[in-house]
Order: sequence, then structure tokens, then C-alpha cells
Amino acid sequence: MQPRRIAVWLIEDSATDAFVIGEVLQNCRIPFDLTVLTDGDAALALLQRSEACGQPVSPELVLLDLNLPKIPGIQVLAALRQSQSCATVPVVVVTSSDSEADLKAIAELGVTSYFRKPHSLDAFMSLSDVIRGALSEG
Repeated sequence: MQPRRIAVWLIEDSATDAFVIGEVLQNCRIPFDLTVLTDGDAALALLQRSEACGQPVSPELVLLDLNLPKIPGIQVLAALRQSQSCATVPVVVVTSSDSEADLKAIAELGVTSYFRKPHSLDAFMSLSDVIRGALSEG
């Protein structure tokens, strides 16, 4: 019997960061199905399609950048928290932003964890601990 796979939405516009985060997920040794969305508009469209069908398909984990094209990550987080299917899904914000306003906004929206993108690959791999913690809380 194969282990259950975790549905993960990665909302990230940088192909390089998406690749690195995919490697971090592999490092977690958790079976997952990854859906990569490259802008906030695509994320909201998938959320709306998911909720419009009779049986919503929601992720079990969302990894969200704040600095997205079209629709900012904070608006995506707000939409996730307002949706019936994703309101309680663990959301890890993975961003280069350390703005006080951003940190306050994501805290008010109920983000599960925050991870500031580091400049080295080794430091980026510590995201695996954040992901495991978010999944255990969820």
C-alpha cells in the first residue's frame, strides 16, 4: 500500500524559487502532489473552480509568495481564509518580504508560518522543518 500523498499548492512566480522549494519538499520525504501557480490570478481562479464544482478539491498545504504578479499574495491569503474549502488549510508564506506591514497583515489573516527566503541553498533547506511543523499543526 502506497502512503497517502499530500496535495500542495505552490504559489510562486520565480521559476528558480519554485524549483528550490520543490527540492525542499522532496527533502521532507513526504509524498506530495504539487500544483504550481505562477501568479495570484491563477491561484484565485483555481480556488474558484475548486469551489464551484460539487466536490471541492482543496490543497492540504499552501506555500505562498507575497510578491506575486497580477494579484498580491496577501489578497490570495485573504481569499483562502474566506473560502469554505481552504479556510483551515495550513499556509506557509515563503517570501523575500520582511515588511512590518506584511507581517502584521498575514498574522491577522491567520497564516500558519512565515519563512523569509534566504540567499543560500543550505539555508533554504531549513524550510523543510517549517513545512513539517505546518503539516503537524493542520
